[in-house]
Amino acid sequence: MRRLLRAGAAGATAGVLILGIGGRLLMRLTALIAGRAPGFSWGGSLEVLAAGALFGGAGGLAWLALARFGPRRFTGLALGTTAFAAIELLSDAARGAAGGLAPGPRAFALALFLALCIGWGLATDALARRGASP
Repeated sequence: MRRLLRAGAAGATAGVLILGIGGRLLMRLTALIAGRAPGFSWGGSLEVLAAGALFGGAGGLAWLALARFGPRRFTGLALGTTAFAAIELLSDAARGAAGGLAPGPRAFALALFLALCIGWGLATDALARRGASP
């Protein structure tokens, strides 16, 4: 039980910092790339931070399975790419943000988001390994 809590907390912490704050900055950059005026609201920003924490916490729990059954050096990378796929499939906001872009800028925005997710996966792996052994 303690490992579950620590892994979930590691994922949620990295999720708020990387997926939440980084995702919000990436949304702003995507709006600029699309030529739209970037908007800001506290409610929208809190929603992105909460989504980062929720996706991150769930990903921290998935880390337990990946760390136990997968090769150690690829755990963070696998976690990040899995999170990218899950967020793209499950989140209307993620599809909508890049959906209005031309193919070139859209590929660039998605590549940045993939890099963000991989960074989250690597950070979650590092945090979780310090606090919970598989």
